[in-house]
Order: sequence, then C-alpha cells, then structure tokens
Amino acid sequence: TALGLDTLIHQRGGSSTEATTTVAMSKEAAGLPPAVKLLIGAGGIYGAFLYYGSLQEDVFRYTAEDGTQFKQAWFLQVLEAL
Repeated sequence: TALGLDTLIHQRGGSSTEATTTVAMSKEAAGLPPAVKLLIGAGGIYGAFLYYGSLQEDVFRYTAEDGTQFKQAWFLQVLEAL
C-alpha cells in the first residue's frame, strides 16, 4: 500500500493475507451466531439496569430505626453520574 502498512505488519510479526482473515472467520463461525450474541449482550445490559434500579429504589425508600430517611436522592445521582 501507499502507506507501507504491509511492511509494518510483517516487521511486527503479523500477516495481512486473506488466509489469516479466513482462519479468524472460521474460528468465529464455530461459536454462537452473531444475532444470539447480540441478544445475550442486550439482555445482560437490560438486566443490569433493572437490578441497579431495584437497588437504588431500596436506598431511597430505606427508613432507619429512628425514622429518618435518605433525603438527598439528587446528590446520590449526581455522584453516580461522575
């Protein structure tokens, strides 16, 4: 190429041939289909947000033995956003 990327790749011990790409693709094809991986990842993110919301609700609704409650919900959310 004009930038000499092939030379740079070979100097670092790599290869830019199609054979390497084909081997990498065949290894990937042996696993789950990409659509299933996407669904698993999206489901995991969605589940994590649901769990986080449940924990946050417990903090905001907590009442101590002396009757005090957590009143600085906005402050906690600002800290979490940092």
